[in-house]
This record gives sequence, structure tokens and C-alpha cells, in this order.
Amino acid sequence: MPAPKSTSTPAEDNRLLSRDIPEVLKGGGGGHARGGGGGGKSGNGGGKSAGHPAGSPGAHVSMPGLPGGKSATAYGDGGGPVIIVPAGQPFGGSAVGGGTRKQVIDPSSYLGCNATQLNHDLPFYFWPVVWRDVTGHITVGCLNESQDARGPFGTPENPSRPGGPLAQASFESRVDGSMSTLHVLADESTLSSLLSSISLNCSSAGLVNGTTHPYNGSSPSDPEQKEAIQYYRATSVVLTDDGYNKSSTAFLRCLNDTIANGVPLVSSATVATPELLVLHMGTLVIGWFFLQKIL
Repeated sequence: MPAPKSTSTPAEDNRLLSRDIPEVLKGGGGGHARGGGGGGKSGNGGGKSAGHPAGSPGAHVSMPGLPGGKSATAYGDGGGPVIIVPAGQPFGGSAVGGGTRKQVIDPSSYLGCNATQLNHDLPFYFWPVVWRDVTGHITVGCLNESQDARGPFGTPENPSRPGGPLAQASFESRVDGSMSTLHVLADESTLSSLLSSISLNCSSAGLVNGTTHPYNGSSPSDPEQKEAIQYYRATSVVLTDDGYNKSSTAFLRCLNDTIANGVPLVSSATVATPELLVLHMGTLVIGWFFLQKIL
């Protein structure tokens, strides 16, 4: 049987972590940071398509692990039907699909953490981030509850995660001689696209460097759950604070707006129909009952 759905709000639920939010992020995000021309380079091939440089509006992003070989589009609108996973299957009872650009950040929620996280719904198809600390303890998204390595979302290195294993990007800014560092954690394909989008958009806000690295949580320098300042796309992407200072408000706003507007979404041009698609989670084989059908 699927787990009972939570009736509490994220702000009231004691499973959610809490922390102070920078003033610039309060009330949600999502300005109009549209990727321009230019040559921002991505670390792992962010999905360059004809006429659309990687990370720019309309660029298609290859997403290994999505049901039926679906792809995603940078700055795309998302949408499409919502499918309920049959009971008795992995993610049974969860709602999958239907997430739109306007829902990438929920301005009424705390840190972008809402009921979809509590119920293990997957409105954007992407799985929530999983955190692992230096002791090996694993937690999911914005929840203060643990899972083991064989839980539904596996470890950060799980190759079956839509978009690939988790990776981290470090973004450094220099404003008036002061350095700030922010981190973004997401699947490899999403992060590659975002690296290009942020490079295109945020140089004027003080960005001086953006680099990507694998994430496994074992290093003291890796971003931690307690450092999260904003979640996106149903907690499948997270922005963390590592030495942020108030002089970098424009830099933080640019990263937030670029992620909110540019994070790749699955196109509404495809729909999901029940069909068996076998995925591998390490040595565990699961069935995910979705196969895309081109309209």
C-alpha cells in the first residue's frame, strides 16, 4: 500500500528542516533572466540543439533515465497530463508529471518545499535530491527523515536517477573585492544545462567562476542539507549558501532567477501512458510504468 498522504503544511511538518532565508529570496523567485546569446560552456554537454546554444531558451537537454527516453528543454514551459502510479508498484500512489514553469518555485512554500515532497509525488519526473553526510547518513530533499541506500531514490551516485547521478556546481562572485560562493546540487544533465545558463546570464552580477564536481557527501567541503536556501523543481534542484554575504545580493538574485526560469523541464508535447519500462537502481531492478507517446 502507498504511504498515507501528509495533511500538514510544510511549515508545520516537523520532518522539514528550517533555517534563515536571505531576504532577496523571500516571496519566491523567478524573474525574467532569459538566456542570451554568447558562448557559455557547460561541463558535460548541456544539450546543444540546432540554433540553441547549450543553456539558452529552447535548447534540448538529453536526460538519461527519464521514462520512454523523454528529453527536457531549457526555459521550457513543462506541463502535460498527470499520471497516478498504480498501487503495488514503485512510487505507487504518487502523482507523476504535469509540472509547469510557474510551479518550479512555489512562493507560498518554505524554501520551495511543499506537499509534493511530503507525498513523494514527482510532478516534473525528476527525483528529489538526496543528501549524504560524512557519516554516511542519507536524507531526502528538504525532509528531516532518513532513508537507507536501498530506499526509493538510492544514493547520490545512483545511475538510474533521471538526468544521471547527482553533481554539484560551485559559483564564485566578486563584488567590491569581496568573494562569495554558492552551490547548486542537481542531476548531472540538469546541472550541465544550468552551468551554461548561469554563465550566459550572471557575469554582470559578479560571477567570476563556475565549476562542476561529482557529489557524494563524503567531503567536508560538499554542500550540506542545512545550507539549503532554495529548492526548485519539486526539490530536484537546490541552491546552497557557502559564504554568502549581503554585498552579493545581485549575484544571488541572478542565480535564483536563472534557475527558476531556465531549469530544464519535460515538454508537454509528450504524454505518459501506462507501460512497463525497466530501470536499474544499482543491483535492484524496479519497474516504472511510463512510456512516452508522441502526440
